[in-house]
Amino acid sequence: MEDRIEEPLEGRLDGVELVHAPSMQRPHASMVPTPGAATARSMLRRLSVHLRTALQDVRSSLWFVPTVLVVASMGLAFGLVEAQFGVGEALEDIYPRFFETSPDDARQLLSAIATSVLTVAGVTFSITAVTLSLVASQYTPRVVRSFMRSRKTQVALGVLMGVYVYALVVLRTVSGSPSPYVPNLAVIFAFVYVVAGIFVFIVFVHHIAAFIQPATIASDVYDETIRAMRETFPEELGDCAPEDTREAEVERAVAELAWHPLPAPEAGYIQAVDLGVLIRHAARARTIVRLGGRVGEFMIEGAPLLFVAHAPPDAASARRLLSAVHFGAHRTIEEDPTYGVRLLVDMALKGLSPGIHDPTTAMMCIDHLAALLLHAARRKIVQAHRGEDGAICAIVPRTRFEELLSDTIEPICLAAREQPQVLERLVVMLGAIGRELGPGSRRFAVRSQVAMVADQVSRLVPVPGRSRVMGVAARVREELDVMADVEPARP
Repeated sequence: MEDRIEEPLEGRLDGVELVHAPSMQRPHASMVPTPGAATARSMLRRLSVHLRTALQDVRSSLWFVPTVLVVASMGLAFGLVEAQFGVGEALEDIYPRFFETSPDDARQLLSAIATSVLTVAGVTFSITAVTLSLVASQYTPRVVRSFMRSRKTQVALGVLMGVYVYALVVLRTVSGSPSPYVPNLAVIFAFVYVVAGIFVFIVFVHHIAAFIQPATIASDVYDETIRAMRETFPEELGDCAPEDTREAEVERAVAELAWHPLPAPEAGYIQAVDLGVLIRHAARARTIVRLGGRVGEFMIEGAPLLFVAHAPPDAASARRLLSAVHFGAHRTIEEDPTYGVRLLVDMALKGLSPGIHDPTTAMMCIDHLAALLLHAARRKIVQAHRGEDGAICAIVPRTRFEELLSDTIEPICLAAREQPQVLERLVVMLGAIGRELGPGSRRFAVRSQVAMVADQVSRLVPVPGRSRVMGVAARVREELDVMADVEPARP
């Protein structure tokens, strides 16, 4: 088995050249980092991944930003109360009509602010709950996360609660006889804070009215998915780049290696993978590390999570490798752009359901899906990752474009069997994607999906629009056949 590994194995895996570590000789001393420097870099990279994952969770929460604003409001109240002895007294001398207030008037003003703002905050929370329920039932529960990630929502809740806490803190410092004290600077700023809170509430109501529209939700999911695609798959295929034709051959060669599984320490969805940890271990141990599932898949506790070639790692290395895979209770778009595509598919299916019956929303989602699929078709879907010497070190499976295309088109096609206008939009979308692709397996997959949609339409009983869809499908297939220089073999 080791003799097999020493021989170079060249191939391509979605545009990435694969070369096994060609030699077992000791690397040059100048290429080997010192243990202290390597350990420090490893800890920094691991900490960076953990922080990035934690920030993603915090960004999706409704408690972090409001908590920060409430604490900041308390600190602002204390600071302005203390500033009364310097800045406040100077302003009283210059603008006595604005800053001088009696204790009773200050108490009434602050009490009115606290009471009214608390009522408005209650209304805001009620609106938020109703919006979440409406979005979950009308579209899909998974797009609720987009609303929770909205900075406008988080800031609105934080500002309103911050005004309430600010008024309570300042009210506590107001005293009457025998030694009256009024922090006039803090009291006048309470009025300014209330005005800002009213403006924030108006913006929040506008944001709610805009967010519940399907166009806004689809656009937000599209933007987030595009960013994730560009970060996850930074390389483009190019207009003349040859497509992968040796993936199956490389997979067969890699499958012949002796793999040692590492069980998953917990159950959950794979949210992120620290490739640096896997690559460094593979380069140091002259081995290959392979992820047992795709990012976004659910892993059962104890199921094989990682596979290490040649020899099993020691206990410390095994713990380090397993810690490079981060789990969560749900899928995320950041390192799993296919999840964003799935969200739009779910919205389209919801619009086509008998209970909702909103084909316009479905067609709007199809338009956004067309842009996402075309963007994915133009990028290299990298599964094999190499070290600094060019040797393959880690394999992280990814969803191929052909699989992503079928997972997108087939559910919508089945759900829209009684909606010819939706099926026509599907065919038009596939034609737009196919015209932008060069000859190869990806264009062949598009043509196959057009044929599948046409076959589904042909099975329908005669309904208005059926013949039109068949005609559009025939024209698209003919156009794709003419454009193809050489029709590739079925993958």
